[in-house]
Amino acid sequence: MKYRVLLALIVLSVAGTSAVGCGTPTPPVDKVKHLKELVLVGQTLDQVKALMTNRLQQAIMIYPAKKIERDASGGWRFTAKEGLHPGDTDAPYLALIVPPDRQGGDDYYTIFFKDGAMTASETLSYTGVQIIRGTFAILEELE
Repeated sequence: MKYRVLLALIVLSVAGTSAVGCGTPTPPVDKVKHLKELVLVGQTLDQVKALMTNRLQQAIMIYPAKKIERDASGGWRFTAKEGLHPGDTDAPYLALIVPPDRQGGDDYYTIFFKDGAMTASETLSYTGVQIIRGTFAILEELE
């Protein structure tokens, strides 16, 4: 009987320890997969950045925009704001782009903000990110 009680306590202890490791990641995080679990609609840019380690914060790029909206096909339409440059945060819309965790990855986690609050997030392909970057390259050539 003593052994059954002892065995039951050991099983409960192991099960409890395993469950603790399966919860939500604790900020700051340095992996995109963990960041995705923590970012919530309504968070500010500063709140989202506070979820990241310094290393991850240094890897992100912020693109200000005059407008960011979904088009009829479900894609994103990005309209850059003249006079602003990547990294500027004084715009009605922002796209915060987090590069892939691994070299050679092609999925960029992108977090969209409107009027200072997170409104949506999505994984964009390398091509989608290049379109956003290209929009700024064209504007910089015109300045």
